[in-house]
Amino acid sequence: GYVLDLISDFGYFGMFLGMVLEAVIIIIPSELILATGGILAGQGVFNFWGSFFTGLFGSVFCAIIIYYMGYFGGKGFTKKYGKYFINKKV
Repeated sequence: GYVLDLISDFGYFGMFLGMVLEAVIIIIPSELILATGGILAGQGVFNFWGSFFTGLFGSVFCAIIIYYMGYFGGKGFTKKYGKYFINKKV
């Protein structure tokens, strides 16, 4: 699938990118990305700590992006783009 192709084509960066896409755009569940990294670490393709920190940094990086989107965009951002994330009108 998409996650396997992303990770096999780009390695750790693909895993990081998958975490970013999961958190910001919400296309793929993070569990799928992290499980794939864990399986690849178990098979010796990835290093355990490399997978661990890639998942961690990807998740934290996304949290920072989302924080700044809210901090700088605030209610104006929500009014303009909220329809893509929530069903309620703000």
